[in-house]
Parts: sequence; C-alpha cells; structure tokens
Amino acid sequence: MSDSLLNIFKFGLLALLYLFFARVLWAVWSEVRGPRPGAAAPASARNGVNHPHGQPGPAADVPVNRARRHRAASADRSPA
Repeated sequence: MSDSLLNIFKFGLLALLYLFFARVLWAVWSEVRGPRPGAAAPASARNGVNHPHGQPGPAADVPVNRARRHRAASADRSPA
C-alpha cells in the first residue's frame, strides 16, 4: 500500500473516532439536561400507562401515596 492511501485510512479512522466520541457526549448531555419543555411525551404516557384512567405503572403512584400517608399521619398527630 502506498503512503498516501495509509494516510487517507488514518484520517478516516480518526474522523470515525471523533464522530463516536461526539455521539457519546451528545447522549450524555441529553440525559443530564433532561427533557425539553416542548418535547414529546414518553411512549408509556402516550400509551395510557400513566394516564389517570389507564392502568398506572408501579412507580407512577408512589409519590402520591407517600404524600397521602404524610398528610394522614400529620392529621392524626394534630390536636383536635
């Protein structure tokens, strides 16, 4: 193989390596940043999993139950 062909392969490999790192950084940044305000809802919400009339997932009701228990416990402790 000639030196010019090896240099082309070398620069092509470096370009692919930089593209890979850019894609990894993009994925990490999008996970850290969180969803944008105008972004579409997750598939589970579109399928009615988290819908009030649908069948909620196991983690969907946890904060509500925790808040209800907290309110009920504080109501029991308050003087009547």
